Amino acid sequence: MRILWLALLLGSEVWAGQQYFRQSNATTWDEARLHCQACFKDLTTLTCWNIQDIAKNLSSDFWVGLRSSLNGPIPWSRWSNGDPVTYQNWYPGHPVPKVETCPLTPNNTSNSTMEQKMNNTEEQCPLVMEILTCLNLTLNELKNISGPLVNPTPPISYSTPLPTVNITSNKTQTCDHKAEKYIEDSCVALLSFGMWKEKQCNESLPFICYDDTFFGEIKVSNVTKSEGFVEWSSGPGNISHYVVYFYDVVKVTENTTINNSTTVELCKRLENLTAGTLYNVQVYPVKCGRDLNPQNISFYTSPSDVYDLSATNVSTTSMELIWSHLGNCDFYLIEGTHKPHEIKENKIVIQNLTPGTKYDFTVSAVVNKTTKSVSATYSNFTLPSRVQNLTSADTFQTDITANWSESEGLHSSYRICLYETSECISCGQCENCYNTTVTNFTFKNKASGKKYSLCVAALTNNDTISGEMVTIEAYTRPKNVELGNLVANDQHIFANWTINGSYKEFRVSIEAAGLKETNDITKTTDYNFTGLKAGVEYTVTVTTLSEKHGLESEPVQKSIHTKPTRPPWAIAAVLNQTSIALTWGVPSKSEGASNIKYNVTCHSVYWKTTTVYQTYENITFVGLNSGTTYTFKVTVVAGNLSSDPAPAFAETKPNTQTLRFAMLCSSQIALYCNNSTVQDNTLEELKKYFGGNLTGINWNLKMVDRR
Repeated sequence: MRILWLALLLGSEVWAGQQYFRQSNATTWDEARLHCQACFKDLTTLTCWNIQDIAKNLSSDFWVGLRSSLNGPIPWSRWSNGDPVTYQNWYPGHPVPKVETCPLTPNNTSNSTMEQKMNNTEEQCPLVMEILTCLNLTLNELKNISGPLVNPTPPISYSTPLPTVNITSNKTQTCDHKAEKYIEDSCVALLSFGMWKEKQCNESLPFICYDDTFFGEIKVSNVTKSEGFVEWSSGPGNISHYVVYFYDVVKVTENTTINNSTTVELCKRLENLTAGTLYNVQVYPVKCGRDLNPQNISFYTSPSDVYDLSATNVSTTSMELIWSHLGNCDFYLIEGTHKPHEIKENKIVIQNLTPGTKYDFTVSAVVNKTTKSVSATYSNFTLPSRVQNLTSADTFQTDITANWSESEGLHSSYRICLYETSECISCGQCENCYNTTVTNFTFKNKASGKKYSLCVAALTNNDTISGEMVTIEAYTRPKNVELGNLVANDQHIFANWTINGSYKEFRVSIEAAGLKETNDITKTTDYNFTGLKAGVEYTVTVTTLSEKHGLESEPVQKSIHTKPTRPPWAIAAVLNQTSIALTWGVPSKSEGASNIKYNVTCHSVYWKTTTVYQTYENITFVGLNSGTTYTFKVTVVAGNLSSDPAPAFAETKPNTQTLRFAMLCSSQIALYCNNSTVQDNTLEELKKYFGGNLTGINWNLKMVDRR
């Protein structure tokens, strides 16, 4: 009987559920199997999926788990672990049959004969179909093969050339090699180049064991901030103990020592852990001194509490939160009446807040994205924003009225303060501070003419939190002075005054018609004006000034004339029998002044007339009596003051008339009346008589006839 053995070409994929272990110590097949069953699963099986990996880099022959006597009357049908043999890669000529035959004896038959043989092969060798399946071939595809058939290239290149089996069209074929001896109870060895060959089972060879990859279950429970309880499933076979490794996943990259311990139990309590930390746990079952595939699990310890949450650097639109926390965490979660934030540090500046608004904050330490610590809570208000457009009326002598615009954001009221210093201090209990809900306020009964600091701030949280104080200067209007009597002489005027209230200084001025005004500033309550013109009416003005430029009292005025001085000269010039022109000089202390007023008096003794004229310039008298002497006086008049007069005299031209008087002289003394001396004396007496009655006119008395 001839059996067709096909060398099968398999892929290199390894079954992920098994692991393979080469054992270098040479033993018999039975000893190898006992060792594999004790410390692994069994001697390895070979499949088209694992052959390439198992056969890689073999340096010698190895026992595998196939023995002819394991499966009763059908040799080589099952592996030592009971799996069916679905893949074979025998060395040509093997296994040696019990009756030696040629491996393949084809004859020159027709295609139908070949097909019959293939069908017979299918009937006689049920494993052929499984082999074809492994080769991804069908029976029909195999039937179409013609010409020489060469064993396929094995999975790994080998240095030893492989023998080939040729299928030819010769009618007869004989074996051209010497048949090897049949082994009654044989075991399979995997040759170094990947093919199989049966050998005596008591021969000593290294061997290959396999074991199913261990996938156990592990879980963690009762996790706290510093502890965790780990449980795992038992390993397969004879497990001597378990090695438990656990470590901080973050710090293990910093070469931190990994904690390990051994136990025969299926659980362990992990203690002295750090809160909020990711730990990795690996439990290795140890079997025959070999670590099986570990059971792995990672878990976070509970994060510790967040505490001492507070705020600093609070402004109108932001505040900085800071807090304390022990242990580790992935991040801190800040929640509340604002947009949530996730940060790594234990402080954060929350921005874009509304002024004067209460915000609630909750800070938690978070691990594993969802596990939160006990949170710390905190509430605080942002500062109210500054008030806008703060102004003071500054129009009243004892009141200050403030006005401002609403502040942005929220507020409960406003605090307004008035200080006599330049510093503003928000003080809810101070006498000079008041709370109001409107945007204006009037301080009454303040000292006039005084500088104040006016301060306004928005309040929130039931008026307990103040925003930034806005400060401006505010002033009461100064009062008017009480101007006393002015004292004047010819070129000086002295003024003094009193005032009730505060002031900075006074502006004093003096003016007169036609003269330049004089201004000055003084801090005293009196002033002496000098360099004035005599005989001029001056108006003195005193205005109270405050520290604010342009803020002043109503001006207070008084007028007075400087004392006039007499004209330096006066001249009366006769124009004709009835007119006299009177001129005079301007007083030297009045030169340059306009509108100097003069009183001019014209007096006639004879006619007993006195005429007074007020004038600002020279004057001509008309309509006078001829031959009359007129006396003139020119005085400077200033208010009710007059200077000394400047006199002048003049006599109008006479209109001459002659009057004759006859005088009869009688005397008891003879010839007395004819005496010239007596006559002259008589004439003088007559002159005295007429002189006493004709004063002020032009007359002359003379003797024209002496008898």
